[in-house]
Amino acid sequence: MFIRYMADTSDTDASLKALEYLHSLLRIAPVRVVSMTAPAMGKIWVHYASLLITPMMGEFANVVCCSPARWSFEQAVPMPARNGTVPIAKHTVELYTRGVRNVLIATKHPQSQDQITAAAKYEAMVVDSEELRMGWEMNGRPGALVIPIPVMDHDAVRAAVLG
Repeated sequence: MFIRYMADTSDTDASLKALEYLHSLLRIAPVRVVSMTAPAMGKIWVHYASLLITPMMGEFANVVCCSPARWSFEQAVPMPARNGTVPIAKHTVELYTRGVRNVLIATKHPQSQDQITAAAKYEAMVVDSEELRMGWEMNGRPGALVIPIPVMDHDAVRAAVLG
């Protein structure tokens, strides 16, 4: 079993939190990182660059720790036609993956109903503070597990990821 970790890998505060949770995830199973930011790797993530290029085969758990705007977004792609028109193909992209265990690590309060709806799909949710847990609960997403940073309760992370 692998952990596919869709994480903010920039040099932001959110990225620092994602990196802290990565340290705990590495104690559970092999991790493959999918960068959800550009540039793909900030300076603090350089040591983990090999986790971006390692193939992943077989069963996996999907863990997401990035900007709430990335959890679900509309992708628009111009599709030039031979007749010269350029229709736009639109599709909603979600980081939630059907058929596997999905865990959301939220580092911010929800900013929109779309983010609350996207978060509701995940089987487990982790936050780093009681204040953040209460914010999500007040917005209709109860049951978030508080695992503070620095992560000391690796068993709680294991339970959240493996179910």
